[in-house]
Amino acid sequence: MRRGRPPRLSWVLLCVWSVWIHALTGLAADVDGLGRWLPDLGLVLLLALGPRMPASRMAVAAVVVALARASLGVDPPTAILAGYFAVCLVHAGLREFVDLDDPLFRALLAGVASLALSGWWVLVHAVRHPVLDGLSAAASPFAWRAALSTATVALAGADLLLRLPGLQPLWKRGRLG
Repeated sequence: MRRGRPPRLSWVLLCVWSVWIHALTGLAADVDGLGRWLPDLGLVLLLALGPRMPASRMAVAAVVVALARASLGVDPPTAILAGYFAVCLVHAGLREFVDLDDPLFRALLAGVASLALSGWWVLVHAVRHPVLDGLSAAASPFAWRAALSTATVALAGADLLLRLPGLQPLWKRGRLG
């Protein structure tokens, strides 16, 4: 393996973990009352990985996490990719000025990004299905709950997501990466 590049197995494992995270989120959405408070764990994983890897590698990670989400949901893959890439662009812009590995700032960024992505999903659904526009507008107040839970998970559990097996070579340098 070349120096500076993580092994392909790490990218495959990121995909596997992302699919599992999004699948568990989908299962939890079926529990009464819990669906309104579900965090975006894929976003938390992406924001936890971001400070540890170069921006170009974070963009690849965004593609992996977004496609994992798209494979299990009904949202258009292009909208998911655009949303996650927007998060990457904001992350890359803030990287110059702020310590993005600080848990409090990561939680704030995760909450704001979750709120912005919720607005993005509502906009995408309103454009795709104008008849359901009222339903999309009715779902938007729950975005605050999802943003709050995403920020809480980013504060308390982002470091746990970084300990998932096989992800460390994505940011660590050495013989394998």
